[in-house]
Amino acid sequence: FIELTKEIAKRNHLDVVISVAPPKRTLIDFAGRQLDGYFPSADGQVSHALEKSEPFYYKKDFIFQRSPAILKSIQDLAGKTVGLTAGYGYSEALIQAADVKFEYAQTDVLNIRKLALGRLDAFIIEEHSGQAGVGERGERGNGYAARWPIAVLDIYYAFQATPKGKKLARIFSDTIHQMQKDGSLEKILAGGH
Repeated sequence: FIELTKEIAKRNHLDVVISVAPPKRTLIDFAGRQLDGYFPSADGQVSHALEKSEPFYYKKDFIFQRSPAILKSIQDLAGKTVGLTAGYGYSEALIQAADVKFEYAQTDVLNIRKLALGRLDAFIIEEHSGQAGVGERGERGNGYAARWPIAVLDIYYAFQATPKGKKLARIFSDTIHQMQKDGSLEKILAGGH
């Protein structure tokens, strides 16, 4: 996403300063108007008005759990203790699910550890992040039902609800659209430049 942002800035001759911070701090800084925008953003992360770019990615959330992967839907989580990562956006259907006990951790890796220790029945995570986190921790016996995402969320750039933010959202949206047409968006997101 950083490479994508740099490419959008380059194509539009924008001077963009990218600061990497934990999601929770980023949201606090954005709410305090210390940032013009942030990424990646999904609905449900910010409670105040904002300007959005066109989506540039679609986040597929899965239920990671100890094998065998039998939990495949939000309904399957009833009565379970489920880990979420603080500062991440989740579908409204998940957050509103009845009879699910949610526990928040500061990082995905902490949720993976809690799952391995049996302190969680499952945790919700984007597919690629989950695979990377499980691999990074060297955990065996964790899995997910790869054909059953529980939610697909639009991922976009969020900007302040100001004239400047509206202009930036339009510039980023137009450039994302151009990059979709010329194939460069897919190439960058796949890891090529």
